[in-house]
Amino acid sequence: NSNVEFEVLAKGEHCYIWTPTSTAANVYPLDEIDESFAQICADEFDSKFALMQSSFGDHANGSQGDGRLNILYYNIDDGWTPGNGYVAGFFTASDLASNGMPCLNIDTYPGVYYVNTEGEVTIDVTDTYGTMVHEYQHLINYSAGGSDTWINECMSAASEEICYPGSSISRRVQSWMNYSFKTNNDWLTPPAEHEYVSAWSLHNGFSMYDWSNWIEMDDRLALYAQVSFFAQYIYTQYGNQTFRALLQKLAAGKSFATSFQEVTGQTASEFVGNFRVAMTANAPDAYDGIYGFRMQEGYNPADYHDVQNLYNLLSPVVFTGNSCSISGGGAITVKPVDGIYFPPQGADNGLMYFGVTLNAIPPEPVALTALSIDPVSAQAYVGGEIRLSALRTPENANNFEVEWTSSNPSVAAVRGNKRYAAVTGVAQGTATITARAHDLLNDRYYTASAQVTIAGLPSFDEAANVQNGTLNFTNNSSYPWTVDVVNSVGGASVVSTNAGVGGSSAGFSVTVNMNAGETMSFDWRVSSENNYDKLKFKVNNTDNTNISGDRDWTTVTYTAQTTGSYTFEWVYSKDSSINSGSDCGWVDNISIPGYVGAQYAPGDVDMDGNVTISDALVAMRYAMGTMQLTEQQIQLADVDGNPGVSVSDALTIMRMAIGVI
Repeated sequence: NSNVEFEVLAKGEHCYIWTPTSTAANVYPLDEIDESFAQICADEFDSKFALMQSSFGDHANGSQGDGRLNILYYNIDDGWTPGNGYVAGFFTASDLASNGMPCLNIDTYPGVYYVNTEGEVTIDVTDTYGTMVHEYQHLINYSAGGSDTWINECMSAASEEICYPGSSISRRVQSWMNYSFKTNNDWLTPPAEHEYVSAWSLHNGFSMYDWSNWIEMDDRLALYAQVSFFAQYIYTQYGNQTFRALLQKLAAGKSFATSFQEVTGQTASEFVGNFRVAMTANAPDAYDGIYGFRMQEGYNPADYHDVQNLYNLLSPVVFTGNSCSISGGGAITVKPVDGIYFPPQGADNGLMYFGVTLNAIPPEPVALTALSIDPVSAQAYVGGEIRLSALRTPENANNFEVEWTSSNPSVAAVRGNKRYAAVTGVAQGTATITARAHDLLNDRYYTASAQVTIAGLPSFDEAANVQNGTLNFTNNSSYPWTVDVVNSVGGASVVSTNAGVGGSSAGFSVTVNMNAGETMSFDWRVSSENNYDKLKFKVNNTDNTNISGDRDWTTVTYTAQTTGSYTFEWVYSKDSSINSGSDCGWVDNISIPGYVGAQYAPGDVDMDGNVTISDALVAMRYAMGTMQLTEQQIQLADVDGNPGVSVSDALTIMRMAIGVI
């Protein structure tokens, strides 16, 4: 909270290095430690600048900046004493206002000038390199609109490993387990497990998502470790390109869960569950690596005591207490007596349990003999995704690699692993998705393919209805619902649009006649502030049921008690204060007896009840890319038995229309 005068010591292509002009004993200016350090730091930051921008994005420059960042080296006065943790650096948005330019604050004592408990001094400016990129990511994140603290810290942890492989993980592993490999000199023979620290929140189920409360430094370092592991688990499963893609989705106002699913094709809840298993099992060679970690490209074991994979140091932290409070995003690991675990009486029924058996002997390599894809044909909407599974023969084959490609990336993009691929609809049309597997035991290759058709965005009614449903909905509230092709059960759903609007409601409805005993149904899910913001189902203007919090897709049914007119309404209702989760509700597959829709004959593309030359012309125009069709029309046009709509389909419909077949 004081004004300190700084001077520029060095100028790089993308940065200035500053330090205080004062030489008082508690300031530790960088040039007083070593005059050469300033230019070394400027050059180092310049060397990582392009990598940081490609990995995370660009930054705001402030009102007075010339495009260069301002990196301030000084003693961040945090009360540090030898043997304890310290504040290595920070970024604050207030610098953009008070100084008119972006600043990164880097500690020199003990960040550069380190004193151990015996009074021995070590001077090493390289320890600040990871801090520079860590804080730079915070600036980029702020410039993009900001994200939740845990995500922000996760991204900064990723930046350290991307730029300096091994530098962060070597410390974070030890922070998480409360164990020093340097002290014990057992880098190559790590302990099989570690006892939990009863005083640490993180070892008692504290959420890695919760950065709102103050906790002790060692406990907070364990929190940093958790999000660092999570970042590297994202890299392990999906690669570094995932981080920037996630930030772009988050900057558009989407929740992490929605952003993650859109980027990877996997639900965040499934991914976090696998991450928790990986934290205990740490088995990169089993189950195609979904329960393990891998090091960043460029990692050099010689720099880290010849440890081939620093995650080899990661062992389970075993909880041995009598009770704890596990919050969402938190977990504990217990070691069952005789290998049998019984959930404690009174445990929250929202907890998830994962059983892990660790085998000392790795599995023998098993050769791949065949590969197939399921399903072999599929449809998605533009902007939506579908998942294709890679089926191996034999099922225990474990020594192969898989590469996924699309014959037409401008129509359907694909990314995947050994088990599945996520196909994203880019534009209307068809594409062949191919999986090519390389068996490493026998050096043989196997391929399989699937045909994918990408349809244009469905109408609101098409998205809300069950397939082939013909219900006409009223969607004219102050915040009309819209179509969502990412979060759905049947390819497309409808989603509320009043996120962040306190005290608002958004609804849509349908009025139908039903006979007594008839049952209607629908699927719904919600991501909201628990107990306060709710997705409601109303019958004849009376609340029937609701869901709140973070609830996955479930099916709801309603049976008519009497014969008559029924108005069904779905409303996302918000209170006046807090916004949580994605702050919205989804509805899909609405089905009401008597409203299943007409059953059109194959080839009746225009759905007028007859197969005519007009239908053939419509199919031909779609095959040539000059018009769009709905998903139902595409199904009617695909008559030749081959996936997708082609000229062959149009000719077949023509022959049907003139009575040849």
